[in-house]
Amino acid sequence: MTDQRGSILIFSILILAVVLSISLALASVFTARLRVIGEASSSTVAVYAADSASEMCLYEARKEFNDTGSLNGGILANGATFTIKNVANGQLITGNCSVLGSSSIRFDAIGSYTGIYRAFEVQQ
Repeated sequence: MTDQRGSILIFSILILAVVLSISLALASVFTARLRVIGEASSSTVAVYAADSASEMCLYEARKEFNDTGSLNGGILANGATFTIKNVANGQLITGNCSVLGSSSIRFDAIGSYTGIYRAFEVQQ
């Protein structure tokens, strides 16, 4: 029994290694899931930004709105941004959507939030 000095040290290092490997495996799984959850919430905000842009653009095009600064630079109060692109010629609409006319409307509304982009193609 005198030759077993230090065996507790080796045993504790082995247990520590097992606990550390389990902790690292769980951390890698949970980190990936937390990233997906964060992207899902950003995706929802981007969808709402694109939806808001499409509603505003439809309103402006139908009512022949003449205010040149109505798109507010495409920035919403929560930090989300949007752009509106004319599908017919591919140009961005920066002033207002009355340039689309009111009879045949077709545009892309693209919302973004924290690097996540979502888009709607609207056609009337």
